[in-house]
Amino acid sequence: MLNRIVTSRPVDEAATSTRAGSPAVEPQELTREPQASAREPLVPAVLAFRAAHATITLAFLAAITYVWWCALTGRRGRLLDVAVTALAGEGLVVLL
Repeated sequence: MLNRIVTSRPVDEAATSTRAGSPAVEPQELTREPQASAREPLVPAVLAFRAAHATITLAFLAAITYVWWCALTGRRGRLLDVAVTALAGEGLVVLL
């Protein structure tokens, strides 16, 4: 989409020229898309970080779901306190 926006506008000669007589940048160079490179395998530390982040995300989604379920059914208990505390703690961490 960005390529269409850039190529659909007329090229201003003054905008592409440079000082001290150096050659102007060709319009083709401004719209060239980056070359796709081969992906390297991820480092084990990155994979561990992603797995931990996914686990934490699923735990918070479960806490949100449990709070809603308790609100709809009128159930209260110790697990609800844990879920609400975890969500409040997450909110404080996000604020920092």
